[in-house]
Amino acid sequence: MPSHYDIKLPKITSHETIPWHEMEAQWEAMGPLGTEQLHCPGLTVTYKSPANHRKAIEQIARYFRREFHYDFVQYLANEEDTKAISYGWLSSGYLGESNTVTGGCSFRWREWSDAPAGWSLSWIWMHPYCRNNGLLSKNWPFFVARFGEFHVETPYSPAMAAFLNKRGLLKGSQNG
Repeated sequence: MPSHYDIKLPKITSHETIPWHEMEAQWEAMGPLGTEQLHCPGLTVTYKSPANHRKAIEQIARYFRREFHYDFVQYLANEEDTKAISYGWLSSGYLGESNTVTGGCSFRWREWSDAPAGWSLSWIWMHPYCRNNGLLSKNWPFFVARFGEFHVETPYSPAMAAFLNKRGLLKGSQNG
């Protein structure tokens, strides 16, 4: 019987995502990307994505929930939030794990009563072996280009607080 502490990363049958042209209309509203070379995580997932891609992100969200003791899963494969965009990191396949989703995150459009509406990074989780090797740093410029000055939802893990603090993005004592 598997242990509660086991991590069985999801595999996807194909790493092809929604064709770029299908995302353009939504992205146009967010502004241009610019000309610099940006690194996007290997998998882009929306409500239109194949079921196995959405289920893979849900599994990663379940690991996030389990590690950080949340009451609910931050992403469900059957949700129909047309504005939500999730990303998955795929293994490079150096041990035969190609198309294995090793981490994920979700951006959501939020409307607040005390601040202007905008994009928010609602959660992010990576397999412990994939942490602290620059993946988020490498992809951060893509996220900023795509979503502008987005909000990062609290509470922050110590690692996320350190990441944000290093970039001058940690405002006050918001980790918890």
